[in-house]
Parts: sequence; C-alpha cells; structure tokens
Amino acid sequence: MERAVIQSRYTLAVPTPRYLESNFTELENVLAEHLGLETAATRLLTVIREPCRPRLGIRARLSLDLTDDAELEAGCARLAREVLTIRDGRQAADQ
Repeated sequence: MERAVIQSRYTLAVPTPRYLESNFTELENVLAEHLGLETAATRLLTVIREPCRPRLGIRARLSLDLTDDAELEAGCARLAREVLTIRDGRQAADQ
C-alpha cells in the first residue's frame, strides 16, 4: 500500500459506509495526506458517491459530491479538469 501511494500521483478516495469500516483505507488516506504535506502537493482526492460521514481529516478537505447519479457525468468531467489543474499548477479560476 505504501509503494502504491508513493508511486501514484494521486490517491482517489471514494468513501462509503463500508469503506469507512476498513482500517486499511484509513491508513491509505493518512499516507496520502502525509505525503502531500511532505511534498506540498495535493495527493488525496475525495469523491462522495454514497451518503456517509467520513472522518474529520477527510471532511476537512474539499470533496466532490457525486451522490446524485444525474450529476455523475458532469462531476467526473469536473474531477478530470481539477486533476489537470493541479498537475499543471494552474488555479481552477484560470479555466
């Protein structure tokens, strides 16, 4: 898991009630958050697909709420734009 987080540009978390029960996913998120702090880069991205209450560290971050299926396609396009914005070092307002 550590190698995957280090070698990945981003870690995409999709919290669900079942996801939140796993200790491994919490470790994955903490690793991605910490690596992001060490490198001064956004590494952990969060997409909410099912109503749930993630831990405070996740809630404190910006999350993309895609709980409404009607917004899924537009939301995925927005996520792709945001990833490119982060990668290219531009501000989202420049888009």
